[in-house]
Amino acid sequence: MLAEAEARLAQREILIQQREDTVSRRERAADLREQMADQREADADDRERIADDRETIADDRDVTHDQREYAADRREQTLDIQERQVDERARRAGLHSEALEERALAAIERSKALLAASSARLDRSRAVFERADARSRRRRAQVDRNIGSTQRLIERSRTPPGEDPNPPA
Repeated sequence: MLAEAEARLAQREILIQQREDTVSRRERAADLREQMADQREADADDRERIADDRETIADDRDVTHDQREYAADRREQTLDIQERQVDERARRAGLHSEALEERALAAIERSKALLAASSARLDRSRAVFERADARSRRRRAQVDRNIGSTQRLIERSRTPPGEDPNPPA
């Protein structure tokens, strides 16, 4: 009878050891999954920082370009006004010259350049909007990752010690 009791006790100890081994493997697997999730979050944060830096540089470049374009537009407007004044004086004096026609052609070319610049400005504005939209999507993704991380922490805190919070399917 003592031998039977010792045999049952030995079997129980084997079962306990097997369960402890299983729990230990599950804990290691859960820790590994958590480390992988943390690494994915860190990688995403790095990508987001890089994208934000690129967007800041692009925004600064756009502001500089817009300032230059504004100054050029002002110069063009000043030239147009001055040419109109010269043309008006020439007409009043009864003068007609090839320079008048050349200035008219130059004014047309400047108008074309202003139109092209306006189109470029529109393209840059669209790019700014698209970068802002991308930034917003990245922020939402970051919030979603934070929510997932928090949910995992909450789930782990609710899981009794030794039990896998994410049992295999």
